Amino acid sequence: MPSFEYIARRATGEVVAGTAQAADAAALKNSLADRGLLLIRARAASPSLLRMIRPARVGTADLLTFIREFRHLVEAGLTVSQSLGILQDGTANRVMAAAIEGMRSEVERGAPLDKAAAAQDGVFDETVQAALRAGQRTSQLDVALRRLESYLAMRRELARKTRKALAYPAFLMVLLAVVLAVLMLFVLPRFSELYAEFDSDLPAATRVLMSLVRGAPVWVPAAAAALALGVFTSRRLWSRPSSRAVIDAALLRIPVLGR
Repeated sequence: MPSFEYIARRATGEVVAGTAQAADAAALKNSLADRGLLLIRARAASPSLLRMIRPARVGTADLLTFIREFRHLVEAGLTVSQSLGILQDGTANRVMAAAIEGMRSEVERGAPLDKAAAAQDGVFDETVQAALRAGQRTSQLDVALRRLESYLAMRRELARKTRKALAYPAFLMVLLAVVLAVLMLFVLPRFSELYAEFDSDLPAATRVLMSLVRGAPVWVPAAAAALALGVFTSRRLWSRPSSRAVIDAALLRIPVLGR
């Protein structure tokens, strides 16, 4: 769903600006009118370079907060549209607020809740969509949200423990990379100049090492660029369900580690 940057006016005369998702300018105008805002001007939001490289995301903590508050409102007897309207105004995360606004707009046009969530640019993953779909089909949305909340809390705790376990190895890898870079770019070139003054044959291993040192100003930046490109490409592939299925299947076929 496209995003729009808008300028609107409240009934009190106050001018406000923001970003929202809508099918088109007319849908944006209707959505703002439901919030008591009169649209003055709107234009399609152009994504920044940072967002194109690293799309904005909603973290598990923000998603968990949304699901918990959504459940409380549904259990209190509010309709889905009313609940989303309240959550939209009380959400600090701009990406989540825009997604909630888009969901509310879709729901008010008659779309099922899971389809409304699926239309929000990947903010809500397949697990969330499945829980919303099950809740609506069984007329037990509060129960589905409660189970989804428990799952997200467990997933956040697992992610926290994983990050904690990987912090020390990651620190060692970064430190090793820095040490190797310093050796290759500053320390070993001095030895290369010293060996060049010797009128004798050096061992094969030393000659290979000196060749690497002389080419370090070229291949070290190239290797860093290739690594960055590889990380970017893998993240883009991992964000697509079809690519992720192929990658997961390949990982499971790795000898020993796959099991």
